[in-house]
Amino acid sequence: MLAVDNFRQIILTHNYDFYRTVWKRLDLSGVNYHVAKTKDEIVLTKETMYRDPFDKWKKAANNDEKRDCLFAMIPFVRNLAGYCGFKDEEDKLTLALHYKLAKPELTFGEMLNIFSKVLNGQEFEAHLPKDAIVIEELLKVATSLTDADDPALDLEKKVVLAIAIRIFAESYMISRINDDEWVKAIPKNQTSELYLPYSKTRRF
Repeated sequence: MLAVDNFRQIILTHNYDFYRTVWKRLDLSGVNYHVAKTKDEIVLTKETMYRDPFDKWKKAANNDEKRDCLFAMIPFVRNLAGYCGFKDEEDKLTLALHYKLAKPELTFGEMLNIFSKVLNGQEFEAHLPKDAIVIEELLKVATSLTDADDPALDLEKKVVLAIAIRIFAESYMISRINDDEWVKAIPKNQTSELYLPYSKTRRF
């Protein structure tokens, strides 16, 4: 809440980019909070977001207990790879963000090598076997977040949960469409491409 003379304004948003813009341009004086709903109540929690989440994640990624930071970096590094012309690396990281049929799964070792290449040589600790499948490990982290008593308020946790939700949603839609050859031929924007034929299978 921001107080200016006799005028008070409460800004509520679920959009992190909008929140960060407001935070940077207004002096909130520390009066910024998360609103979270637990199984028992709605609570206000002191804000834990940050001006540069990617910088925080890079620093925290070598902590095995902060594996959510490492996995949250995937879509950001994927986009950087695309901007910098690393097409193969962009395509490989995309394998960890979608449910893909008949394509090689991204391994943890491959992911770390791509991170190092795109991020100008920055190295990360290999807390998992290099042949571990990234999607499988990411889904384990997401499951641990959903099983936790406390709500997942940190941005990295929200990103991991969003990735997991999309993977499960795509898997479900693909199973309902039941046309693997058509799914394999989708060139891009897989989630939106799946929705139309999936919607025709729904029973109301």
